[in-house]
Amino acid sequence: MPQSPASRLTKGQKLLIAAAAASALLWFVPYGQVALYPLALLNTHIHELGHALSAIATGGSVERIEVYASTGGVAPIRGGFLPLIASAGYVGASLYGAGLILFSRTPKGARRALGFTGILLAASLLIFVRADAVGWLAGALWSIICILLARRLKGEGAQFSAQFLGMQQCAASAAAFGPLLGASLESAHSDAEIMEQALLLPGPVWAVLWFVMSMALMVWSLRRAWGGAKLAAR
Repeated sequence: MPQSPASRLTKGQKLLIAAAAASALLWFVPYGQVALYPLALLNTHIHELGHALSAIATGGSVERIEVYASTGGVAPIRGGFLPLIASAGYVGASLYGAGLILFSRTPKGARRALGFTGILLAASLLIFVRADAVGWLAGALWSIICILLARRLKGEGAQFSAQFLGMQQCAASAAAFGPLLGASLESAHSDAEIMEQALLLPGPVWAVLWFVMSMALMVWSLRRAWGGAKLAAR
C-alpha cells in the first residue's frame, strides 16, 4: 500500500509544519503577536534591504534604512528602476525566505545560510541603518542569533532553524496582503500604490500578485528542499 504524503514526512518536517501553524494561529490570539514581534522586525529589515539593494543594482542610491517599533519601515531612495525597487520589498523577502529553505536541504547548507544571514544583517547595519535605535537593536540581535545558530546547531536542528526563518519570511510577506490591499483601495501610500503609478496596473492587483507569489515560493521551496534532503540522505 503506498504511503500518504504525511507519512513520508520526517519528524523534523512535521515539527516544522506544526511550528509554522502555531505561529500563524498566534496572529489571532490575544497578545499572540507579541511572540511574533521579533520575527516581524526581521522581516521588515529584510524587506527594506530588498528595496535598498534593488535600487543600487539598478543605478540608484539609498539614503538609509529605518525599522520602526510598529514593525513598519522605510528606505528613502533616489533613482534606479522604480518598478523593480517597489516590488523588491515583498518579493525580495519571499525570495530570501525561499533561498533559506532551499539551502537547508543539507545541514551544511543550512548552517551556511544562517551564517550568511547573520553577516548580511551586520553589514546592512554598518552601511544602511542611520539614527535608528530599533533597527540597530533588532538587526544586531538577529545577526548574533543567526551566527550563533550557524555555529552551534547541527543536523536537523540547523535545517529546522533555517527553514523556519525562511517560512516566516514568505508568510510575513503573504500576511501583509490584507493591510496592503486596504491601503491600495484607499489610495494610501504603499509599495502597491507606487507600482500602480509606475505601471498603471491597479494597486490591489499587485497586492494579490505578491500574496500568490509569496505562498507559491514557500510551497515550491519546501517541496524542493524536502525532496532534495531525501536524495542527499541516500
